[in-house]
Amino acid sequence: IGLSLLAAVVIAVGLFIYDPVEEYTSDHNADRGTITSPSIDGDPIAAPIRSDWVAVLPFSSVSQDQEAVILAKGITFELNSMLSEWGLFSVVPHRTVQKFIDSPATPEEIAIDLKVRYLVDGRVQKSLNQARIWATLIDGVTGQSIWNSNRSYAEGNDLDIQGLFARSMGQELDSTMLQSEQERVRNKPYGSLTPFEHYVLAVGVFENQSERAYDVAIRHHRKAIELDPNFALSTGHLSILLHISTWWSPGVELEAIENEACTLANRALVLSNAQANSQAWVIVNVTETLAILCGEADKALEIAQRQLAKHRRVAFRHLSQAEPLVFLNRPDEALQIIDQVEREFSDSYYVGQFAGYYSAMAYTKRLDWQAAHDALQDTLNRHPNNLILVPLLSNALVMLDRSDEARRVWQEFILHFPNFSVENFEWYFTQAFGNADAAKLFTMGLLRAGIGDQ
Repeated sequence: IGLSLLAAVVIAVGLFIYDPVEEYTSDHNADRGTITSPSIDGDPIAAPIRSDWVAVLPFSSVSQDQEAVILAKGITFELNSMLSEWGLFSVVPHRTVQKFIDSPATPEEIAIDLKVRYLVDGRVQKSLNQARIWATLIDGVTGQSIWNSNRSYAEGNDLDIQGLFARSMGQELDSTMLQSEQERVRNKPYGSLTPFEHYVLAVGVFENQSERAYDVAIRHHRKAIELDPNFALSTGHLSILLHISTWWSPGVELEAIENEACTLANRALVLSNAQANSQAWVIVNVTETLAILCGEADKALEIAQRQLAKHRRVAFRHLSQAEPLVFLNRPDEALQIIDQVEREFSDSYYVGQFAGYYSAMAYTKRLDWQAAHDALQDTLNRHPNNLILVPLLSNALVMLDRSDEARRVWQEFILHFPNFSVENFEWYFTQAFGNADAAKLFTMGLLRAGIGDQ
């Protein structure tokens, strides 16, 4: 689950407003969805603008102070590197954009030259021990700014400032670009969507959680893979959605769903490695599915640790270790990692959304029902759309002798997931632990209160 929410749950960030539960338009032959660039001097310029690409333009210094100039160069490089590690959007190589240092070209002209929709620009001011950094996200097709932010740093050396800024800005930029893409393509004919556009719409499922929303998201991913069989993002994310769907799928289909999800997870891993792709989301989805549905928690942990050795600045790289550790019966180690991540990445929206969920799984394994409840309730208070946390919350409430409250919480959940099966839920955790007794910890409260399967 963890990264299921997590990823799919990408994604989330409060970032997704698109409702994936709208009816499809008729499915025509899909094309690659080339975007026509804006006109210059009245002459339309047809160029393939890549909406899944972003360019970080060289940050400028407000003054000609040499320290500020050096800091501006460092921030440009760090932000470029951070966005590349995060990986939802491909990033134009740093050396390619150097020609735009002090360039008089307009954002539209730069976007046409680089064939990208999104541009990041910024300025740096440095005085004594203080630094102030401004950043702007620009839609290269319209030339309009769609996001602005600034940060002030009162102390710390340049390397610390560069790292802190890149980490916080990288996350905000990714979420803003995703939201922008959803708004751009939400009314686009289904048959003209590109693989990336199908992916963008599919991840909105976590802001509109229901069985029907999952079904629509799964269809988006299948279409993306049909258009591009090597599309790692949809391949990995589809494995997540499929394994969560086992909670309400007919029992006779569980084995087939399990086999497909595991095949997709391994396929996504191969694609990601073959493309030298460091996408955090791909690895997160792969480790999630392997750890839970495929019963390969040891392999999932190895993958997570190998990736973490290369990319330590992405919170998901750290969190992706936690879930396999729980299923390897090492909950204390999982909690230590989660605690470290919460302290080191306290400004991360994603950590706030998913760390509580992983903590609850570890606490459940330790039979610490109060701690499990607190972690889940805190996460739901901040992210009330995360309804797939409710089965674990209801289970903990019953174990705390609060059955009436558990039933009340359950009522909203079952409106969105009317076919949820406690039997399937237990099967799901049995696959993860390879042990039916361990799996019962996650359903014993539901069964005791007589909620779930009716």
